[in-house]
Amino acid sequence: MATPMAAPATVDRNGERMSRDWQDWADIAQAPESLPTLGQPVSEVETPALIVDLDRMERSIRFVQDYCDRIGVRNRPHIKTHKVPAIGRQQVAAGAQGITVQKLGEAEIFAEAGFDDIYLPYNLLGQAKLDRLRAFLDRFGDTVKLSLTCDSGLVAEGVSKVAVAAGRTLDVGVECETGMGRAGVQTPQQAFDLALYIDRLPNLSFGGLMSYPAPLDEATPVAFMGQALQVFKRAGHPAPEISMGGTPQLHWSQNVPGVTEYRPGTYIFHDRHTVERGKLWTMDDVALAIHGMVVSRPTPDRAILDAGSKAITPETLGLDLLGHVVEFPEARLYAMSEEHGFVDLSDCPPDQRPQLGDRVSVIPDHVCATVNMSNFLVGARNGKVEVVWPVVARGRVR
Repeated sequence: MATPMAAPATVDRNGERMSRDWQDWADIAQAPESLPTLGQPVSEVETPALIVDLDRMERSIRFVQDYCDRIGVRNRPHIKTHKVPAIGRQQVAAGAQGITVQKLGEAEIFAEAGFDDIYLPYNLLGQAKLDRLRAFLDRFGDTVKLSLTCDSGLVAEGVSKVAVAAGRTLDVGVECETGMGRAGVQTPQQAFDLALYIDRLPNLSFGGLMSYPAPLDEATPVAFMGQALQVFKRAGHPAPEISMGGTPQLHWSQNVPGVTEYRPGTYIFHDRHTVERGKLWTMDDVALAIHGMVVSRPTPDRAILDAGSKAITPETLGLDLLGHVVEFPEARLYAMSEEHGFVDLSDCPPDQRPQLGDRVSVIPDHVCATVNMSNFLVGARNGKVEVVWPVVARGRVR
């Protein structure tokens, strides 16, 4: 990997290089005395806190890399789940070919951290984004291969103008809508037509087809990409690279015709969604939980946690409840306010209910949005803190 760009930096307690800007922000946002210390028992870490089981995380890194190797596709993990360069380095060291990011802000952070192969599958539209793209290419163009996607000629035209001005040639793929109902061209013929248009624009090269399918809909991407390959073949063009994504979808990814690359993200930690919607994992594979404390027992059937919607995302991704309480599986996390988690204990046996002051761990429905609300992650092994990672790319939504 490329050497990180020279910049004023400091080293945190875990040896991670951090930009001066991040250090200044961290000093203000998170008082040092409230950070966990290395070797501290996890049971003493102040709540609410996001605790990562390092053994489980490392096992998932190996499993997914081995799976991708076995089915013959490149693994390009999506870092939007963890947003931590140190974790991304572990994924690349295990065999991943570069990383996927979702916004320019994440690309900037990870390029600064030394990552040299970055895929950004998101439409860059508007002058502000194009100005930042130009600044990115001017700063990192010699050390970072940045690939993009689009689903319209307008987006491609803007990227082309920036590439010309910067004196760079960019690979730009076509995003295809295959069941999620969000961005992407709607038909294989539209994908082909946009691919030809990209190739005709100055300083652009068609980079293949990309899609994020719905977790439970295998048929739509299989049909779409199969038809797309036929369209390219009939026109006398080589088969395009095909990049698919989504941790829950991994178990059927090899059934998509022509798939050459996979972009799993949530697998690094897992959550209720990957366990419920996928077929390769169980709750024993989930590596991240929010540790909270029971701060009130106002009634026999209700407990209140100190972890609300500012600590655990209320996004359910279609699941029931708002998370799984590990120690009390019959408990139901049914509601949240900003600083309170509401837990229904009516299904718990009377002698198996959390008491005031007890610590519990909650597996969120959606871990990516949960991580984005935290300043740091606590990596633990054998019940003790081993590493504290600043979530360097948190809040990089632009």
